[in-house]
Amino acid sequence: MIFIQRVTGRRLALAYRTPFAIAGGTTHMAEYVLVTMELSDGQVGVGECSPMTAYGEATPAETLRLVAEVIGPGLSGCEATPAALHRAMDHIVPGHGFAKAGVDMALYDALGKSWGVGVAAMLGGLVQPWIPVTWPIGLGEPEEVAEQARAACNRGFRVIKLKIGVDPRRDVAAVRAVREAVGTGPDIRVDANQGYDRLTARRVLEAIAPEGIELCEQPLPAWDVEGLRELRRMGIPIMADESAWDAHHVMQLCRRQAVDLVSIKLMKPGGLYPAHAMAQVARAAGVEVVVGSMPESGVGTAAGLQFAGAVGVTRASDLVGPLMFQTDVLEGDPLGLGETGVNGGRVRVPAGPGLGVRLSAPHGNQAPPGPSSPGAES
Repeated sequence: MIFIQRVTGRRLALAYRTPFAIAGGTTHMAEYVLVTMELSDGQVGVGECSPMTAYGEATPAETLRLVAEVIGPGLSGCEATPAALHRAMDHIVPGHGFAKAGVDMALYDALGKSWGVGVAAMLGGLVQPWIPVTWPIGLGEPEEVAEQARAACNRGFRVIKLKIGVDPRRDVAAVRAVREAVGTGPDIRVDANQGYDRLTARRVLEAIAPEGIELCEQPLPAWDVEGLRELRRMGIPIMADESAWDAHHVMQLCRRQAVDLVSIKLMKPGGLYPAHAMAQVARAAGVEVVVGSMPESGVGTAAGLQFAGAVGVTRASDLVGPLMFQTDVLEGDPLGLGETGVNGGRVRVPAGPGLGVRLSAPHGNQAPPGPSSPGAES
């Protein structure tokens, strides 16, 4: 039997290539907590927490404190299995999925290395080795976002994810400008990040429907499940994000036939283990799964790709975080993102044991924590 010996964490900040704006605000920098877990057999795994003060209950500084001073010490001697890990973490502290997600990833990475298998195999098997991905575009003027969309399509992306939800007139104009810029080939999906009420959402969806919208993500506040159900009758597929934090939320959405798709972000429920339960519930109800992103750095993105590959995601997911930042934490290019684009709008699931990635030299050792700042999700 293998046991957890030590869990540590450290802060990391990455600058966006372009400031990223959503309905909840604009950010220039994203902060993370990199988690390291040592097992009794000598294996070491790495995970990532992507806390956001606008999306979760803890700042980066608080997340680091939880990992290093609360959760980590309480896991010493715990059996190294996902089920035992989550029982122990839930006993130590309720909630705080962002902190738990990094610890969860680190365990899967370490166990995969011990067993010589990838995380996708640990989740039931790799069924989708290449994952289609979106290119997210933040809020901006119509001409600006249209140019970004055109550039993304030239780089190989086939699905544009356009942020809306603040100014309905600007949102409609932006969607129309993007469609004109990219032509009829690429898909356009919109994400309002809870920015509308029911009446506004209905008016916007009616106005943009002629542009051939692939789906609309979270147009209403998280609590308005009945409103999502009403909007679904309009014909544009509706995807839940902020309304779906765990398997229970997914079950309620499915029972009320409120959505066509669910965006599962590993950070929301607390990592791969509870996210897999969310996917199982959705699939049992015939609701499609997309893997979302906060966005994460290379470590969290690798975990998302492993998860997507095991779940068999065929709809484009938001797993391009490393391309959004000026630098990344991984050695080489295990995700196949390249310098300029993606392979036919797809990203490969990393090969190799565990997450299938290695930290680059500057990130291999402990470093002092940096200052705190908010992040933005994609």
